[in-house]
Amino acid sequence: MVMRKLISKNDKSVVEVRTHDLTIRFDNGMFITISSPNSYYTKTGVNKLNEIVNDVLDHFSLTLERKHRGKYGIIGLYGIPDNMPLEKATAKLPNSLSLEEEQ
Repeated sequence: MVMRKLISKNDKSVVEVRTHDLTIRFDNGMFITISSPNSYYTKTGVNKLNEIVNDVLDHFSLTLERKHRGKYGIIGLYGIPDNMPLEKATAKLPNSLSLEEEQ
């Protein structure tokens, strides 16, 4: 169940916040999940969530891994169109997001 929603100021991306995971949904149909049983994202402030999301976006721009276990838990990129190489898919992700709480 989505507990909080953050929206991007610079595009139509949305971050769905649940207790132990985040889902970053992009308007091109792709999405990134960040999951950690040790994190309580519903209690995390907007500035820290911005930092986490942008660190994860940096990760995908620097590495060509579809799924990875890192400092925020398990992160994965999904919804990649069929036959699209991972390199091309990650190039379609925004470089950064500026998020605010949905009103």
